[in-house]
Amino acid sequence: MSDVAFLASLPDRVKGPLQVFLDRTIKRNDVRAVALAGSWASGRGGPRSDLDLMVITTGNLSVREAEWAEGVEIQVMEGPPSWYHLAFAERKVGTVQRMMAGCVALWDPDGLVSRLQSEAAEEVARGPDPADDIAIRRARFRVTEALDDLEDLARSSEPDWGAIGVVNAELVQCLLDAFWLTRRCWPEKAKYALEAVWAVEPAAADSLR
Repeated sequence: MSDVAFLASLPDRVKGPLQVFLDRTIKRNDVRAVALAGSWASGRGGPRSDLDLMVITTGNLSVREAEWAEGVEIQVMEGPPSWYHLAFAERKVGTVQRMMAGCVALWDPDGLVSRLQSEAAEEVARGPDPADDIAIRRARFRVTEALDDLEDLARSSEPDWGAIGVVNAELVQCLLDAFWLTRRCWPEKAKYALEAVWAVEPAAADSLR
């Protein structure tokens, strides 16, 4: 059975397409469980948010694809438990384990999502692997190079504000990348980056802002 209470709490514009996808998917013989991840699972969904679905199957194939239903984009991550275990072992980006750790099981007759969720949460809590000296030096170089470019543009007698804006954005991204690396934090999407930095180091978040 699907999580009726959770589905009922979603806005009508996503509830319909999600229910259609769920009803269609659970009829497949190779599907063992379906979970909702991403912004709608975390309570951050908005007017432009897509639906992130994690489908657990039998067999050996893994697929990532997108479809549209009633104006809503549906991103689908599909694979057997072995593929999810392999993805959990990735120690740099952590996308799959974070999605699984924060997902909501929509259809999980055998408790498979629950078991994978516990495993994923342990991996998320561990954080990324420590950065080596080469990675840290590379991150430092990218920051200083972007800063040098920004200073060169700012010294011009006729500043190119478009170029300054682009390089400024690049500098902020380089600083964020260096932050994730040196603080052993999982990289976060740009729209959630300041919130994530704030949770670890408020002064750094203020500087980035």
